[in-house]
Amino acid sequence: MLTWLFDTFNNRELSTILLVVMFFCYAIYKTEDIEGLISQLFDLLLQFFQKKFLVIQGYFLVYIFIEILILHNFFYWNTTYLKDTMIWMFPAYFLIMNHSALVEKNIFYELY
Repeated sequence: MLTWLFDTFNNRELSTILLVVMFFCYAIYKTEDIEGLISQLFDLLLQFFQKKFLVIQGYFLVYIFIEILILHNFFYWNTTYLKDTMIWMFPAYFLIMNHSALVEKNIFYELY
């Protein structure tokens, strides 16, 4: 039943998924105010769709797309690396967003 899961992901990715699921289950179990937790998670999700974040997300996706095109033209990248590229994109994106000074500069979203 879950053979596709084991065929698609390696052990490191499966353990990361398991740890994230366990963390969320623990957070839900320990939270006394479940409505407050859900509203905070919803507010966090809404923060990712602000204009200044969307511009940086767009730049990041365009950069990744151009990088893939260049590497594909030189035969260093093919579609078998798509999963690895997607998994790499999320930690890299959160590291970029962690630098709040980059987000706070008006130069990125004043153009639009």
